[in-house]
Amino acid sequence: MIERVLKEIEQSPEPALPGCRRCGGALMMYEEPTCMICGWRDFTFEQPKTPPSKTLFDGARIHRARYNGDSPVLTGMVIDVETVKRAASRTGLLEYRPSCPYCESLMLRTETAKKDRDSGVTTRYICESKHRIGLVDRAHEVLTWID
Repeated sequence: MIERVLKEIEQSPEPALPGCRRCGGALMMYEEPTCMICGWRDFTFEQPKTPPSKTLFDGARIHRARYNGDSPVLTGMVIDVETVKRAASRTGLLEYRPSCPYCESLMLRTETAKKDRDSGVTTRYICESKHRIGLVDRAHEVLTWID
């Protein structure tokens, strides 16, 4: 029986904590290794560094926005829109960064969003070449753009 337990300990993927330096008892891991018998703590123990976990919005997320305007030439045109965290926001608010449908460069927001009951929230963007578009967000369901 003891041999089987010793084999399982030797084959375990995690190294076992060493015994207590004061009494030789078993150590449990709390903030630092702590002896279960005498309460001794190993303050010299350093926790191995683990990389921070990534959440959904740590990186950019790409959406596709279809043209929804009056021009027959642009009908069916689709642009890429990145969703990124606002740099100055501590609350984790998100903002859109569309690519220009004419020159493929990233566009910057030019004015505050305008809300309309029928069409949703329209935000205007401009690129380096002075191309302007409006991005329409309908309650985070459908993302379209207009000229």
